[in-house]
Amino acid sequence: MAIAQYIKEIGRGARGAKPLSREQATDLFGQVLDGHVTDLEIGAFCLAMRIKGETAEEMCGFLDATHQRVALLPATDRPLIVLPSYNGARQ
Repeated sequence: MAIAQYIKEIGRGARGAKPLSREQATDLFGQVLDGHVTDLEIGAFCLAMRIKGETAEEMCGFLDATHQRVALLPATDRPLIVLPSYNGARQ
């Protein structure tokens, strides 16, 4: 499905938006990761999700798409540093 259809579903505001299924979320985020969408579409997706909020199913789908596209890091003696994002939280 084209990203425009997904944005139409999730872009109806906090109360009117419908959650995506895990499969839909995987497809949507896969399109983003594969570079098949424009910067404007990515912005619309991010803004719509920010207003709507993510469901557990959607987050699992996003993670599925990510896992399909990243190479796993080999285990080493060197530490791995992760810089988390707290979505604007101050504490």
